Amino acid sequence: MLLACAGGLVRSGDDWRHPRLGGSVADLERIDPGLRRIDVKGATLAYRGPDGALFAWVRECRGAGSPARLASALLADWQAVAEIVASRELKGAPAVVLTASADGVEMRSVTRAGPSCSDDWLLVTRGPAPARAALLDRWVDSFEPGGEESAGG
Repeated sequence: MLLACAGGLVRSGDDWRHPRLGGSVADLERIDPGLRRIDVKGATLAYRGPDGALFAWVRECRGAGSPARLASALLADWQAVAEIVASRELKGAPAVVLTASADGVEMRSVTRAGPSCSDDWLLVTRGPAPARAALLDRWVDSFEPGGEESAGG
């Protein structure tokens, strides 16, 4: 069973936490006051900057033993032109960092394949934006998996 939710987040100090799916991330508005929280279909949490930069976190829980996949339809559109720039461990699970560029739009993503949940963080900007990429990395590093083992079943 797939559990994904655009709502249901609760504030926990300076973080947003999903009580049902587990997992928490920093509130980007507290790190960069220029960002504003917005609704994006399919995203667990998303922000837009005054420069048009889009940040999104997508969390999907499929149950223990289910294969992880790229959760976001936005990211799926970029797969053909994406380049893997790094792979690493993120909070005890493998993660892959992708970048892509098309028609003046830059995309950077980090995908974490946890034991029962997968997480995608996305950044979409007009042209190169190294400061925004650094902020995305900081946001990803704020992630805590929470009750991921029981979230998916």
